[in-house]
Amino acid sequence: MEKSIPLKKLLPYILAALIILPILITIFFQNFKIVTILKEKPSETIVANISSTSAQIYTKTVDPNIYRLYYKKTSDTGLFRNADDIKIYRDNLSDKKLYVLTLDNLEPGSEYQFKIESQNNTWEEGFLFTTKNIANEIALPNIETGNGTEQSFVLLTNSNNEKIMLDTQYHGTWAFDNKNEAYTSTEYANYTSKNDLQVKLNNLIAKPAYAESGANCKMGINVSNFPLAPSKAKVVDIIGRWVGSCPKGGYGNECYEDVYCKAMAAGVKPGFVFAIWSNESGGSNYAYSPNVEDFGIHASTFPKRDFTAQIERFLSVQAAGGGSSYISACNKSAGYNELSQWGARFWQGDCQTPQGLEKGLEYITQIGTIYNWYTNSTLTFPFSASGGASCSYSSAYTNTAYNSCTAQGTPTNPTNPTDPTNPTEPIPPGGDGVKKWLPVTGTMGGKKISPEVDRYCTDPDGCICIWKYNIKPGETTKNASNGYTCTPDMKVIKTVKSCCQTKDGLSFIWPYECKGEILKDIPESSCKATESEIKFTKGINFLEALTILNKEESPIDTAKGLIQHTNNRIIAVGLLRNDVWGKILKVEKGEIKGEDFNLDPGETYLVIAKEDVVIPIQGFKSETTLDMKTLKGWNLVPVSLLKSASNSTKSILQNTTYTYINQIAQWQEKQSLFKYTLRDKSNQIYGDDLRISDSKGIFVRIPQ
Repeated sequence: MEKSIPLKKLLPYILAALIILPILITIFFQNFKIVTILKEKPSETIVANISSTSAQIYTKTVDPNIYRLYYKKTSDTGLFRNADDIKIYRDNLSDKKLYVLTLDNLEPGSEYQFKIESQNNTWEEGFLFTTKNIANEIALPNIETGNGTEQSFVLLTNSNNEKIMLDTQYHGTWAFDNKNEAYTSTEYANYTSKNDLQVKLNNLIAKPAYAESGANCKMGINVSNFPLAPSKAKVVDIIGRWVGSCPKGGYGNECYEDVYCKAMAAGVKPGFVFAIWSNESGGSNYAYSPNVEDFGIHASTFPKRDFTAQIERFLSVQAAGGGSSYISACNKSAGYNELSQWGARFWQGDCQTPQGLEKGLEYITQIGTIYNWYTNSTLTFPFSASGGASCSYSSAYTNTAYNSCTAQGTPTNPTNPTDPTNPTEPIPPGGDGVKKWLPVTGTMGGKKISPEVDRYCTDPDGCICIWKYNIKPGETTKNASNGYTCTPDMKVIKTVKSCCQTKDGLSFIWPYECKGEILKDIPESSCKATESEIKFTKGINFLEALTILNKEESPIDTAKGLIQHTNNRIIAVGLLRNDVWGKILKVEKGEIKGEDFNLDPGETYLVIAKEDVVIPIQGFKSETTLDMKTLKGWNLVPVSLLKSASNSTKSILQNTTYTYINQIAQWQEKQSLFKYTLRDKSNQIYGDDLRISDSKGIFVRIPQ
């Protein structure tokens, strides 16, 4: 029989255990909390692309952590400001979430601090950066190029620890101005969406083809106006790159017009619709997977692999009202913007919880990246668009050709089987009424005399022109159809609208309606001389000079006049020609230095402002007469010279008309650096495919 231990002897041990146990529990939970906090710690935090007014912060974390970022000027005693311009990527190199934060509207030459908040801790030690001072001029760039993985962030660091983060986007190359300094390059993150697409499409080819009839979009649509990006060439290029193992399977070439026109008719940004189409199905790439949902419409009762049904549902429900109605019931108090709410509902079906909204932010970041590829601009909410695309479906027909991974089918136009791409257009019948005599300028000796000015035929049945002395019809006369002009030199030419200047401004009308002066060689897009304004923002701007009509109120047709009219708020005006700022006027210590020069209409000038400036003007754009072939080296040229051919820098360099240009650059005010597109001797394209913008300077380099 075992002998029991008296309770009295055990009591000290029990009391010691009761004392130690809470301590052990506390230590356990403290260690658990420390481990939890350490798991939430941000890694590889980098501040890059610092300019005078902006900076970008990059940091990584593991799922399911959620970060919030705050910042303030170090000298400020107030609260931190919430940073809401955040994008989330999936980094394939570290298998972490990558947060990219852009800070704008910062003060030049100022130190800022920031902090990162996780669920259980705040991280802020050493998180400092200083903005640059506003530069007084742009130095000529010295471009360095490199190759990388598609859809990666490449970190460049110089000996002064200045950091530049470049986005390789979909082409996998990069270019930047190294300012004659040595830089080291590191692949910081890879955010390719192809893995997500493979999951989305179940990357399982069970049979050689799906939806053998092809995407049932409409072809043969007559479109006379494309007011918004993207171009067809850009869409075909991106969709052709989307699935490397199946490059021919998408329908960018066949369905571009239908997507564009349906989007514009629904009042939705075409670039957004193309981004969704690309992300969800690679442009209806049926050859790639059996489970394609063209526009991501997923429901057991809704058809897959049905382009028309999917896009119509997407535009009428998910994108209705620019997306506003779709998120009306989403959680508005969780700190996530409308873009994230839309992405959360579309991708997760959950726009209420922080976890669902965080996933929505990650999804819309991906869509925003694709949107930027298509438009070279930032995706904003709502997704609304205005302006007509002038689409006619009268001769449209349904595509029935199937695209395999290696070959595109040949669509057949039932209206004109011999021409699969150009449907037959009916020719409108002409009138058969009686032609009218056009009036002449006067008589001499009772006889009609020839016109001394142009005479315009506006009669539906046509007119008869009369020249010289006429006694009877048939003597020096010619027939003129409606819409034609009888000229004093005995010609009959097509009447076209012209730019008419009157005291009320400019209007693009028929010449015979003009009660003022006809301005020759002014296109309709430039004939808009209404009360308007020119805006300059603090920092670097680019001005395409106008013909100023109200010079008395706004004498800004010279560099000195522009500076003086703004009370020296404009501090520099310059023109870059053949690698030299050949014309430049600056304000130094309150005095204007340099030789004054005219701001020639149609020419583009660099303008630096020390604060925002708005100048009311009445004027119009003029056609530039600059011949780029005569230039050498780097030159700042009018946007209209290149935009008339294409709105994409890559397309310009691939255009045989511009073989004499090998580099194009645009200044990025937010990053305080150039972005480039260039073509080497082997015709390889490097750098960013930039959308040519009226608000950004266009620099072209022509080899010596």
